[in-house]
Amino acid sequence: MMKQNQKGLTLKQSGWIFCAALLVLPCLNTLIFTVYVNISSLRYAFTDDRTGLFTWANFETAFLSFQDTSGGDSLFSALGNTLQYFLAEILIIPISVALTFFLFKRIAGYNAFRIIFFLPSIIPGLVWVTAYKEIMSMNGVLGQLMEAIGQPMEVGVFKNPETATPALVAYTMWLGLAGGMLYYFSAMSRIPDSIFEAALIDGFGPIREIFQIVLPLIGPTIGTLLLLKIAGFIGATGPILLFTKGAAGTQTLNFILYYRVLEDPTGGIGVVSAIGIIMTVISLPLAFGSRFMINKYLPSIEY
Repeated sequence: MMKQNQKGLTLKQSGWIFCAALLVLPCLNTLIFTVYVNISSLRYAFTDDRTGLFTWANFETAFLSFQDTSGGDSLFSALGNTLQYFLAEILIIPISVALTFFLFKRIAGYNAFRIIFFLPSIIPGLVWVTAYKEIMSMNGVLGQLMEAIGQPMEVGVFKNPETATPALVAYTMWLGLAGGMLYYFSAMSRIPDSIFEAALIDGFGPIREIFQIVLPLIGPTIGTLLLLKIAGFIGATGPILLFTKGAAGTQTLNFILYYRVLEDPTGGIGVVSAIGIIMTVISLPLAFGSRFMINKYLPSIEY
């Protein structure tokens, strides 16, 4: 006879109810914000905004938008900015691995560096935005430094199209270091001490240790994070709303689609949906191809 609780439910039934309660919110979230949103995007992409009839015009307008290279607010310019953020995310990976190895081996001064790199993750982002704006302003540290060397700034960094996006990318890289380092530190901590002891006996230095031991063993972790970044390269962006609100040619694809839907009444949700489908079609083969290459050159190693 199976044991029952005070409500007359068996242990197995209670377990199923607990699992259902645990999964209901994630399932609703997926249904609403993934399934429903994607189905709606498909419907809007093939629907005329005015008549509600089937049309290919949204895709024609989307392709024409990419061909327009004039101005800093064009889709072509936004795609270029998006690629800058994406390349910065890729560049963060080797930097994060090197810094994590530095902290993992507890090299002299690692406590100070740990504070420097993880402090941005603790303090609210709005504080860093305000501080970064002040540092990069004409009256801030950078402005005074440029004036001291005889090269005064004519306009602020975030008002100059030539410097606004690079400054935002640099900010994103700095604040993005700590997130990846947690994954790499966890992967390095799983490596048995006996492997490092054997390497020490064989005369391995730090360089040989990281390239011949650490990188091969944490390769699957690096590969997973790299694949996620490649698969989501269309969505690569930065804190544009907090710094420039899209001015000075800082718009990315994510931002420009957001602006066209919520701020620009003439943008047309059908065209925006068509642009999203086009970028998905481009990114899917890239993601699958990257997955094949990553599995081939960064295979999972059991230890």
